[in-house]
Amino acid sequence: LGLIGVAIGRTRAAIPDNNTTGLTLTRNMESEGFITNVSITPNITHPRQGDLEITLTHPDGTAVRLRI
Repeated sequence: LGLIGVAIGRTRAAIPDNNTTGLTLTRNMESEGFITNVSITPNITHPRQGDLEITLTHPDGTAVRLRI
């Protein structure tokens, strides 16, 4: 299939405080195929980074929690 690159760019969004639902940002892939490698570089400013979780979720419900 070859290499598919996706650049999300800069998305500014407020992280809600005292809200376990949190924040959801959705990005859809334009191409079909298998993903074999993902590189994510979050740039998050938050006074308590230990309170943050980042989870990647596939439409079928498969989820992977990332370490910050």
